[in-house]
Amino acid sequence: MYADMVQHKSNSDNAESLRSELNNAREREAATRAILNVISSSSHDEGPVLQEIVETAARLCSAPFSCLFLCNKERTHLTVAAHNGTKSRFVEQMNADPLSMDPEQSATAQAIAMKSTIQIEDVNKDPITLAGQRHRLHTVQIEGIRTMLAVPLLIDKKAVGVILLYRREVLLFTEDEIGVAETFATQAVIAIEKVRQFKALTARKQELDRFNQELETRLEREAATREILEVISRSRGDERPVFDAILNRAAQLCRAPFGFLAMVTDDGENIAIMAEGAEPFEPFRPGWQWPISSALLVARSVREKTVLQIEDTTQDSLYAQGDEDRVTVVEAGIRTVLTAPLVSGGMGIGSINLFRREQQPFTPDEIALVQTFAKQAVIAIENVRQFRELQTQLEQQTATVEVLKVISQPLICQPFSRPS
Repeated sequence: MYADMVQHKSNSDNAESLRSELNNAREREAATRAILNVISSSSHDEGPVLQEIVETAARLCSAPFSCLFLCNKERTHLTVAAHNGTKSRFVEQMNADPLSMDPEQSATAQAIAMKSTIQIEDVNKDPITLAGQRHRLHTVQIEGIRTMLAVPLLIDKKAVGVILLYRREVLLFTEDEIGVAETFATQAVIAIEKVRQFKALTARKQELDRFNQELETRLEREAATREILEVISRSRGDERPVFDAILNRAAQLCRAPFGFLAMVTDDGENIAIMAEGAEPFEPFRPGWQWPISSALLVARSVREKTVLQIEDTTQDSLYAQGDEDRVTVVEAGIRTVLTAPLVSGGMGIGSINLFRREQQPFTPDEIALVQTFAKQAVIAIENVRQFRELQTQLEQQTATVEVLKVISQPLICQPFSRPS
């Protein structure tokens, strides 16, 4: 009878143990599925996965609090990537004074160096604590830890971080609990690798997009250059078509809706608008001019033979001084201005002027493009000047030839008759 009772109790204990193991297994499977679901939905950020992992690991391993540390790029320090149950002072301390990767400084660094799980049964008796290492003492004082488990995160046999589980009593983690923690470390690695690959693919795509954009921009600019050169070749006697083509292309490629080209007048005293872009700039029209000594960019750029830009006209000193032309520009809704000089024979002879409604500085690439257009405008001006000089020479030569023809004709003498 007694033997039967003992056997019944043994069977009952075994059944209870099996039920407990089954419940634990089901809970772990559910936790694994939950973490994998978070991994699948967090391709660009491992943070939610790591947080889910430290929370789940702490719960299933009966650890009051847990932390996940990651190595920095230089592999000199460890930073807190996720934590659960910790006091705010602990995290603040770790962020203000990061944990060193020196194995003599922490169990965390030891687990990384050894690439294996480390358990400390009683932190108070551990050599690092006895040596008075400041991070360990802070952890003991703030959190009151006694037993610690450190599980490294391994990627290609290289440790990149550690999951730490802490208990406030001296109680070793079981082999089963260690296995659970190591499984979560593997899942953390999966999340980190997935995010790394996603970021690498995103960076590669951005690089390709940037390359394609740069290629498209370069092709557009080359096409614009060819177009302008073709206009130059067709406009030997008139630079206006070239000016129009330049302003239209500059407006299109530099996203500047307004623009005009100004030239120094023959007397050298003023600079006057010679051509406008496709969209007229109402305050200033062809024929409008300013003294070459003016403080406006249209004149200054010519005098100084350099590119000038006003990023925000409302912050410009001339606007603050109430300069009539600058006020007119601002009231017309212009916020950013760029001026590039036309330079020929070392002298400033004109300028290309572009305007934007929004406060957005022209980029170095856009400035370089406008400088190219300025050089093409100078080529057109020089071609027309040379053409006109040649035409004048031909006209003079033709006139000379006509005179010589007349001179070379033989004289016809009339017979002399004596008066009757």
